[in-house]
Formats: sequence, structure tokens, C-alpha cells
Amino acid sequence: RVHCCNGWLVTPAEHSPLTGSEVLHMSRSLTDSGGWFAGVLMFGLAPDILTAFEDDAQAGPGDFVDMRLVDGPVLAERFGAARGPLASYRAPPRFETAQGVRLEPGSAFRDDMPRYVAWRKHAFVPIMTIAAISAKDALAEDEAEVQVYYAVALLATVLLLAICATGLLLGARLSLRHAAEDEVRKVYRSAT
Repeated sequence: RVHCCNGWLVTPAEHSPLTGSEVLHMSRSLTDSGGWFAGVLMFGLAPDILTAFEDDAQAGPGDFVDMRLVDGPVLAERFGAARGPLASYRAPPRFETAQGVRLEPGSAFRDDMPRYVAWRKHAFVPIMTIAAISAKDALAEDEAEVQVYYAVALLATVLLLAICATGLLLGARLSLRHAAEDEVRKVYRSAT
């Protein structure tokens, strides 16, 4: 009524006696055409709905998805198979831009595992989504490819060394043969 807040307000999950479970409350002040208070739009939803889109089959043991208030607490979380809450941030993260990706150091997380983090802030509601994948998992496929490249490079190097060694041996044999032929010519000339 006193125009305390513009836009949506979101509160962290609270126990609802009506449903008997955790509920997030979202509300917004409504105004009439003259700009006067005309009511409040308010609804509640289960926190699990915010992370229902996340595919568990794709989640690695160090991965997680957070829905949190911008500059505030977690509203809903979903973790990979093994780490659980140990994978989450030690302190609420700060993101200056509306969206982006960055590598966070292990010291930012409770399990000390570095992660690639992508975030996106909602345009109208003061919430953001954070998706994190452990650096080890993110680079696992590339690591296997790098190992293949190293093996091919090693094989090519060995092959080139073998070709060079063969060339040197053939060159040395040819030099010895030429030297022997020259010696025979010198002896023949001396004899004649």
C-alpha cells in the first residue's frame, strides 16, 4: 500500500501449514490506472518446481543447479549423484552481469573442487539460475582427446626418428663405400 517495493518479491522457502511442505512465496503489488494500490498478487510454489527441468542423467557427481535470490539465499538446489550439499557455495556468489560463464576456484565451494559456473538472472523476478559442472568433468572428454593427440604425436616422433636414423645409417654406409672406392683408385693409380 505504501509502495514499498517495485516488482516481484520472493521469499525463501518456508514451511506451509496449509500444504504441510516447504513453499516459496512470490508476490507483487497491483496498481490501478491512476497508480493507486489496487491489491496484491500472491502465490506459492514448491521449490522443486524451480529445478524440475534439470536432467539427472547429465549430472556428474560434482555438478549442481541452484535457483537463488539475486544477492541472497538459495531457493532450490539439485545436486549430482555423489557430493550433495558439499558441492554448494561457501558464501553467496556475486555476479556483476545478467548472465555469463566463469571458472570458480575450489575455495569458493565447500568441497574445494573448482567448477565452471554459468548463471542467468531473470529479467523481472529477482532470482537467478546457477549451473555448475566440476572442471574435472567438464574437461574429461577433452582430456581423452588430448591423450590421443599425445599418443599420435609420440608415434609420429618415433617414426621420424627411425627415418632419420635409417637415413644417417645409409648415408654413413654410402660414405664408407665411397671412401673404400677412393682408396682402391688411389692404390690402382700408385700401382700403375
